[in-house]
Amino acid sequence: MGETLRLLKGFRDFAAIYCFDKCIRTMVAGMAMLLLICIIRKCNRRHTAHINIGAMTLLLPMAFMGMNKLFFRGYFFVLLNGLYAHIHKAVYGKAYFTVMGILLAAYMIKSRRLKRKLKSLPLLENGIKEEVAESLTAYDRTPLLRRYLKRIKIYVTPEKVSPYSGGIFRPFVIIPEEITRNWDDTQRKVILSHEFLHIKSGHIVLLFLFAMLRIYWWINPAIYLCEKVLREDLEMACDESCIRSTGVSRLEYGKLILGVLTMLKGVQEECAASFLEGNYFQVLRKRIGYLNERRTAKGSKNAPKRTAAFFGGILAALAILIGITSYPRYTRMKEITFYNEDLEMVVWDSREFGDSVEIVEGELRIDKEELQRLLKAKKIDGEYVYISFDTIMKVPGAGGGGNVAMVAMDDLDDVFYLGVDDWKNNLMVFMMKYLI
Repeated sequence: MGETLRLLKGFRDFAAIYCFDKCIRTMVAGMAMLLLICIIRKCNRRHTAHINIGAMTLLLPMAFMGMNKLFFRGYFFVLLNGLYAHIHKAVYGKAYFTVMGILLAAYMIKSRRLKRKLKSLPLLENGIKEEVAESLTAYDRTPLLRRYLKRIKIYVTPEKVSPYSGGIFRPFVIIPEEITRNWDDTQRKVILSHEFLHIKSGHIVLLFLFAMLRIYWWINPAIYLCEKVLREDLEMACDESCIRSTGVSRLEYGKLILGVLTMLKGVQEECAASFLEGNYFQVLRKRIGYLNERRTAKGSKNAPKRTAAFFGGILAALAILIGITSYPRYTRMKEITFYNEDLEMVVWDSREFGDSVEIVEGELRIDKEELQRLLKAKKIDGEYVYISFDTIMKVPGAGGGGNVAMVAMDDLDDVFYLGVDDWKNNLMVFMMKYLI
């Protein structure tokens, strides 16, 4: 039991260092992508919200850049090595991932609390859901989205909150009781259309992915700003689509926003797209200004779909590029490494090996004359020489496992394998291969 605990502790420390280093690499990639996103947003002179949203999605693939070969070459390698010299300790990784775990637990608790809240709220059952779903999918080529929207459950809350939507597999919309009592059918349909469009357009999924990215990069203040800006862009894009889909005038839509503003007292739920959120007056100014600007902007009704297809193609290309240029999950090294009795590396996969050593079915095959020549040439003294092989490499400089043979200098037939093929060693190799 004690050996198992020591094994797990050693793996925990290795995982903390390795995963923290990988997280740092993804943050560096994310900051580089943020520069490109800022350029795209700056060049988007018409301030089209759909383009800004598409540009922001380019940040998501950077979370998978942790094993990219780019970071192990040239300037990046030197720069990151200098950084790792200060943070390459298990305690930093443990602290980072402890905070990440706390944030993830808080997110899950909040989501669970919202699910319990939904169970206590009454459903709105008056046929308006089917009517809104039909109107928003009238020109869709397939009925899939229509079926999905008809699965949405509309809950009514007595709280004075902004209407909001959420849920990916079980979509829902929450509206305040005041809207169901005092607002007319047209106003209710516009409000619901706005929330249904959030779900139809995949905004809930995008908010969930950015929430996970925020937890993963919690130490980076830029990700909080990105999420805030993304929420604003999603609302502006949804405003434009809602006006186009419902046929309501921009003036009437602006009055709806003001009407919701007058009754707000609630708090924004996690990963929910709200009709109004944050600093209400600031958001109101931005959204009304955006609608006024878009009134004179030219563009096709299919522009959002073309924008989504364009950035979807870029995301697919990025995913393929990252996959091609990254190290595999693990690599079983073919290199053989010699260490002297003080465990100092002497030879590493060099032509100097010649025919002195080869690996056959996991065991050493030694040419005594060649090995004696190599040992003399390298001036290796002592009783033993250690030969490492079949090492598991995650990325250059990180790995372990494999086997080590201890060879007696005075009798090269005396070989003792330190990497014993038992369950503890196999467990460590399995965890290194597949758990990190």
